[in-house]
Amino acid sequence: MRAGSFLLPVCAALLMVFTGCGKESSSSTTLTEEARSIGADTAASSLRTACTAAVSDIYAEGEAVTGEGWMSFAGGKFKSNSKIKLTSGDAAARSLNGNIKTYFPEFSDCTGAVYLRSGECVAVVITTDGTNWGSYPGGMITSTGITEAEAKAAVSSVVKN
Repeated sequence: MRAGSFLLPVCAALLMVFTGCGKESSSSTTLTEEARSIGADTAASSLRTACTAAVSDIYAEGEAVTGEGWMSFAGGKFKSNSKIKLTSGDAAARSLNGNIKTYFPEFSDCTGAVYLRSGECVAVVITTDGTNWGSYPGGMITSTGITEAEAKAAVSSVVKN
């Protein structure tokens, strides 16, 4: 046995004792729900970063994203929103669909919406499992099993500013 290799099991056991892990309780359900919520918020943040990069690509191509509103997505595609266009007049959804997967490969497995304001991704609501929703900014959705409309309403304070 290598020196110090006994510390890992000891540290793991102490962690379980002090955090209550390893025993059945209602708090373990709460911890699982909280972990799912954090995971969904992380996905929302990642999508926001990817959306920002995809918009930058559009700018590099000589276009700009104009308008303001929610753009829903499912199955790896943004749905067009007539309020959000490129300066050429084309729908922004088509260009975003082409660019977003480069930065967020999991996009095809998610459902939700991004809120764009003059080319800036201001808010995101996303679910990867159809039940647990996450948001950017994080921590704004506290319920599970809600609809996309309810998720959007949860971040409405960010959208209105």
